[in-house]
Amino acid sequence: MHKNWIRCTLVVGGPIYVNVAAASTLKRHSGDETRIAFPGDGNDFIDVRETPEEILEQLRDD
Repeated sequence: MHKNWIRCTLVVGGPIYVNVAAASTLKRHSGDETRIAFPGDGNDFIDVRETPEEILEQLRDD
């Protein structure tokens, strides 16, 4: 998989593939969850179960 794409788990369950190069912010949200936001109106985001540290580790592994 291209190095900018990572596999995450949605908070509600199920996998999602995210192009982190397109993200504007990546921050801890509600405990160990992470909110990945994208440029737009402020409502363009996804919440995933992985911590920011786990996401960054995936990027380093690729």
